[in-house]
Amino acid sequence: MRKDKKPRVKEKLRTRAEESVASEKLSEDMAFDSAASLEHELRAHQVELEMQNEELRQAQAELEESRAQYADLYDFAPTGYLTLDERGVVVEANLTLARQLGIERTSLINKRFRLFSERDAKTIEAHFRAVFSTQTPQTCRVLLVAKNGEEIYARLDSIFIAENNGAKRCRTNVIDITLANQAEEAIRKSRDELAQVPARLLAAQEEDRKRLAGELHDSIGQILAALKFRIEHVLHVMKNGKSEEALELLEQFIPTLQFSIDETRTMYMGLRPKLLDDFGVIAAINWYRLEIMKLYPGFHIEPEIRVEETDIPEHLKVAIFRISQEAMNNTAKHAGAEWVDLVLVKHDQVIELSITDDGIGFDLDDVPGCERSYGLSGMKERTEQTGGRFTVESVPGKGTTVRAVWGLPGVDYN
Repeated sequence: MRKDKKPRVKEKLRTRAEESVASEKLSEDMAFDSAASLEHELRAHQVELEMQNEELRQAQAELEESRAQYADLYDFAPTGYLTLDERGVVVEANLTLARQLGIERTSLINKRFRLFSERDAKTIEAHFRAVFSTQTPQTCRVLLVAKNGEEIYARLDSIFIAENNGAKRCRTNVIDITLANQAEEAIRKSRDELAQVPARLLAAQEEDRKRLAGELHDSIGQILAALKFRIEHVLHVMKNGKSEEALELLEQFIPTLQFSIDETRTMYMGLRPKLLDDFGVIAAINWYRLEIMKLYPGFHIEPEIRVEETDIPEHLKVAIFRISQEAMNNTAKHAGAEWVDLVLVKHDQVIELSITDDGIGFDLDDVPGCERSYGLSGMKERTEQTGGRFTVESVPGKGTTVRAVWGLPGVDYN
């Protein structure tokens, strides 16, 4: 059927040409002359050639338009495209790939593609080798490096192509998966951190128990031991009939007992202030702020509270108090600070807590090994477990800011 198509087209053109010539008026005296017949034949052939030429021009214009559309689709595709020969040398590439790598397209052509990845050069070579040897689609992930040093995580999807001239080619789709890779890394990191939460909770419990045991031994235990010794002495005095002296000794117990009561109160308030349940988180923070300043003379905490107690959701109050408590403790013990700004505000449908000091600061890269790491990780976990976001800003010699932000009901701050 295909072989007959061309003759039919020629016949059609011939018919059209003859019709066109027949429409032209010829001299009557040459109608049957042989010269006139030859002229007629030549004229028909000329018209036929003109028609063929016009159709060729139209076909050429359509082809050029189609090629332009294809070139636009190829160059401005959302992913990079390239064609390589058997040596792994780029013979063709689109503008998207050139932009991803931050170079001109001409700088890609006739270059080995593995040169754009120092870390994964061998992976790239093995990938293209597999395409040509198996002639089956291949996929791999590599790290490319742009001209400006930016790292690009990419997936290479390649297929084998045999061209009409016998040349073997590999056509590759280069997909930028940097954001996806970062998301996967963040998920992996979050899973690792979640896996450590039970161990950290146990460690926190043990730390609290150790601290409480130490305080009971060093304070209450010592006081009770002293009281026992002194009571035994009073009883001995009374047995010897010295009642007035015994009463005087008992009166001396009152300051010691009051000190013991105060110490006990400090301990249970540190575990969970009754103020928190009776008067709310703002009162509890103010109370603890004053207690810390008593313990560390010359250390000042300036509060800025711009939120009503009723605006703070119940499930956040304990977290806000504990984070404030830990931040004030950390700052007093490790920061070498004289002034601290404690800010608790409500704005733009979020609750924000920030504690800023003028202390020595630290390098954030060294956090895992510094004394503050335990306290910071505890604050971060408390914030995230209650649906907030925790950040730390610090520069050696310029102080530190810890910040926790929670979206109010109906607002996902993250």
